[in-house]
Amino acid sequence: MYDELLQSAILAAKTAGKMIKDASRNKISLDIETKAKNDFVTNVDKASEACIKKILIERHPDYAVMAEESSSGKTIPPDRYWVIDPLDGTTNYIHGFPPYCVSIGLCEGIVPILGVIYDPTRDELFHAAKGQGAYLNGKPIKVSGCENLSDGLIATGFLFRDMDVMEQCLNCFKEVLQKCQGVRRPGAAAIDLAYVACGRLDGFWEQGLYPWDASAGSVIVMEAGGTVTNFHGGETYLFDRTIVATNSKIHFELQSIVQRFMPATFFQ
Repeated sequence: MYDELLQSAILAAKTAGKMIKDASRNKISLDIETKAKNDFVTNVDKASEACIKKILIERHPDYAVMAEESSSGKTIPPDRYWVIDPLDGTTNYIHGFPPYCVSIGLCEGIVPILGVIYDPTRDELFHAAKGQGAYLNGKPIKVSGCENLSDGLIATGFLFRDMDVMEQCLNCFKEVLQKCQGVRRPGAAAIDLAYVACGRLDGFWEQGLYPWDASAGSVIVMEAGGTVTNFHGGETYLFDRTIVATNSKIHFELQSIVQRFMPATFFQ
């Protein structure tokens, strides 16, 4: 059912990923623009997005496209639409610090149904489609078997655009850190979600994300046996800008902490 769509997304992700990696290897000069405080875009982001859109639009001209560098992320297109992050982890990329990746999702309304994440630094391709399982470089993956938050390794991201709720974010971070084995902050939400899907992480939470940050990763997590909600347990995580993703077994523990510290009204 999704084979042709997956092939298109994989082709686009790997083509753009090669471009990104080649630009880094060849030390292509970066033209860096500031979109907002601590939020950057480079000529490589733009070239990657153009490459992905060209491939997807040529192959599937009837599908709308929501992409980080050319969309607001606030309007839900009708029917099916692609959701593209051409370079997740731009700040990492600017500094030559992995990880960073290409993320391509396909959604119906607010529901992600297909996702592809490609990390060119490790040549790792994660993909999933609704009802068809999740894979890493063609091999099936599943979430971890961690039973308790106290045994878990968790990832998060900090708000870098809006510092008004930093105190709440740090208090939440402190609470989770005290109740698990460790918290990591890799700097690319799509990678965090992919790592939950393959069991390298047991859970992830973040606030202030956009649909392109989470659409691909969320379907990969769910197809690997995990659970994805917003901070309050709902399914509108793509557009209300809060997300908790886990191996399912520790979901209530992690989501309960985040809900207590982070009111939903912060990100509407």
